Amino acid sequence: TTLRQNIAAEAARLLVRRGAVDVYSARKKAARQFSRRRVDPAEMPTDVEIQEQVLALTGVYREERGRSLLLDLRMAAAELMRTLKGARCLVRGDALLDRVEVGAEIALAVGGEEVGSIVDRLRELGVRYLSWEEAEDDWAELRGRVQGVWRYPCTLEVYGATARIWNGEESGEGLDLEGLERLIAEGKPSDRGERNLEGNQDSYHPELRDHLQVLLQRLETVKLDPRRHPEGDLLYHSLQVFELGRERQPYDEEFLLACLLHDVGYGLDRRHPQRALLQGLENLLTERTEFLLEHHPEGIEYLASGKIRPSLRKSEDFEDLLLLAKCDINGRRRGAEVPTVEEALDYIFGLEDAW
Repeated sequence: TTLRQNIAAEAARLLVRRGAVDVYSARKKAARQFSRRRVDPAEMPTDVEIQEQVLALTGVYREERGRSLLLDLRMAAAELMRTLKGARCLVRGDALLDRVEVGAEIALAVGGEEVGSIVDRLRELGVRYLSWEEAEDDWAELRGRVQGVWRYPCTLEVYGATARIWNGEESGEGLDLEGLERLIAEGKPSDRGERNLEGNQDSYHPELRDHLQVLLQRLETVKLDPRRHPEGDLLYHSLQVFELGRERQPYDEEFLLACLLHDVGYGLDRRHPQRALLQGLENLLTERTEFLLEHHPEGIEYLASGKIRPSLRKSEDFEDLLLLAKCDINGRRRGAEVPTVEEALDYIFGLEDAW
């Protein structure tokens, strides 16, 4: 119905523009905007319908979204598995498919010495229980959403330490974190280490743009400390940094990529963002862009203390490293006009094509 469609569209807009933190709250806020009375459940859009609208708004359309969604789903599952460090985890279900559609979910088998202790830890992580089943002392199933990966529903099967799944006696046992990370690496542009050189210019793999768009869109869920970052979230911040960089060096695609991507590690692993950044983009970019991203924290430190390693000071890219740091510090304003992710990537890759 029209009401159902309107609620879905408004809920998606709230999610994209940071007016809601998850699908559940976005749906409730949207419903209140269109009806003063309680909306009949039959008129409320499903999670899938809202996610369809989010994808349309963010530019991930049907012809490319199966691959992009699968990569994003796997990265979200890996993030959750890292958060559960210390517990045994196996990923199952949709993350192991060749392609997924909207409505896919994260499925994990989680284990430890006691089911109760694992359940308590999941509760601390913000699992919102939609259902709960407990069949026996060494098994439980939780369905819900976890803070940080709210865009996907999660099914978490919790097993005791002696359960058969850990001995490989049960079919479909899944992959551990190391195996999942290999899948993620395989899902990146297949020729990520190969660049076709014409003259002195590097040519990027054609699938790189899609991969970067997925990484950047994840930053919209990363909220910032308002005392240091009044702009709100990391995507808005990153686009501000890109825009400042474009004002200074509008034809330097390598530098502009560093401006746009300098914080994407936070969308992969919030505990170790710099390490995640370097691993997630390894061999995908030019040597100069990788240098700027790797040493960006040292550029920030130099602006604060005046101290930096002599080898970096002698680098031919030292001035660009400092410019990146200055753009980062200055890209923290409320209300600044920025392009969309798609417009920023179009501009950068348009420069590469122009050469």
